[in-house]
Amino acid sequence: MSDNKYLVLARKYRSATLAELIGQEVLVKTLTNAILQERLHHAYIFTGIRGTGKTSTARILAKCFNCLNSDKPLVEPCGQCESCKAIAEDRSMDVIEIDAASNTSVDNVREIIDGAKYKPSMSRYKVYIIDEVHMLSKSAFNAILKTLEEPPPFVKFIFATTEIRKVPLTVLSRCQRFDLARIGVADLFAHFKKISSLENVKIDDAALQIVARAADGSVRDGLSLLDQIIANYDGKTEITGDTAAKILGLSSHAKSIGLFEKLLEADIAPALETINASIAAGADPVAIISDLLEVVHFITRAKIVPDSVDSMPLNSDEKAKITEFSANTSIPVLSRVWQMLLKSFQEASFAPSAATALEMGLIRVSYATKIPTPTEVIAGMQKSSSSDEAKKKLALSHDSDYASAASAEVAFETIFAIIEFIKSNGGSILARDMEVYARFVSYDKGVLKLNFEPDAPRDIIINLNSFFAEKKVAVKVERSAEPGAETAAAAARRIFAEQVAEFDANPILREIMMTFPNSSVAKVLDI
Repeated sequence: MSDNKYLVLARKYRSATLAELIGQEVLVKTLTNAILQERLHHAYIFTGIRGTGKTSTARILAKCFNCLNSDKPLVEPCGQCESCKAIAEDRSMDVIEIDAASNTSVDNVREIIDGAKYKPSMSRYKVYIIDEVHMLSKSAFNAILKTLEEPPPFVKFIFATTEIRKVPLTVLSRCQRFDLARIGVADLFAHFKKISSLENVKIDDAALQIVARAADGSVRDGLSLLDQIIANYDGKTEITGDTAAKILGLSSHAKSIGLFEKLLEADIAPALETINASIAAGADPVAIISDLLEVVHFITRAKIVPDSVDSMPLNSDEKAKITEFSANTSIPVLSRVWQMLLKSFQEASFAPSAATALEMGLIRVSYATKIPTPTEVIAGMQKSSSSDEAKKKLALSHDSDYASAASAEVAFETIFAIIEFIKSNGGSILARDMEVYARFVSYDKGVLKLNFEPDAPRDIIINLNSFFAEKKVAVKVERSAEPGAETAAAAARRIFAEQVAEFDANPILREIMMTFPNSSVAKVLDI
């Protein structure tokens, strides 16, 4: 019986040098410069989602430190010396890789501390790689702190974690931290295309795009999915997007765009047939909604930034459809569909039957797409009004006070009249600024001159003119150098003081104040 020498793609095509790391340009540049300048830190910590290259980077760095092809660390280890081979085959005595998930206790850390006292047997450095370091216990972290801060000169620590927030700050402060980026769809697509070619597998771009999207930023996840698809390859027939989607239980962009088109047209019956066929083929209902959300995002982004269509992970036909949708669908409709799909996603995630929740959600979206937006309703009403009087009534029907003010002469003879007009037409904040900062100077033939307190908002005149323009009132506000009358707030304080003085002279009030010595006049009511 022969040994099974097959290696899964994730292990077979694991990055062996810094240059081979995908989508980690900042990390590669920093580490490269550090090695070239011999500015090597004694402790590194790599964090990021699964499958972005944390452990691979740690092993590459161990090779860079210990390659015997030079008398100093190398950016590109030879891969042929005994040290490089031993590290690659996981048998190096000087590179100790530990899984913190199964070695969490202080006793495990004590073994590291004791071992760190001894020099490497054949390499330049003794390297401790601790994977999922956040799983160490609190006592274990405390035990390693001193050694981590001041290790022997021949010891390097490299930590990897997916949960950086669970690592104590005392540990983070002793390490150089690198955040590994989520790999982009374009980079994953190019990587998978290269591997497919090396594996002599015929697979079209649509299938690779599906794998790249499903990988969700993880190289390892994507290679595992690619492995699954290649297992279905018969050596003759090219693997298409539909085949890949069926194998992985996903939907292609073409299907998602077609489904979205049916929803926009309120053609719900064919849409339900499409999703039922997809679910019967193994597609996840929640994934179908997720794909629709992605389509809505594509269309919205294309509407805001048309050039962004070129960088989307779509083929030419799909890009043309996205461009067409973006030209014919308004932002309010897209926003409404997004919110409803997001609600459907939540419902499908927790409903007893995800498929049923998906159907109900899509029915809701389908009917909602034909509901006109408020802007369209108003535009339709204005278009249907044949006379100018009808249009005027439509525009002013929401506020009768404003209608009377706009249709007749507006006489602003005091600051109080101006404030009252602004307040009654929905400008409460602007009215408050007028009370505190504005002094009335004059009003003549539509020109309102005001003097303002030194600390008045700089844009108060702009806001006033914008307000009157919005209310269709022919008033222009100008700043005047004349002092003008007192502000409304000052007038209110003066009137209140006069009323209080008048009441102070009242014998009845004096008797009340004497009876209640700690009382004061708060407000004078005109009854």
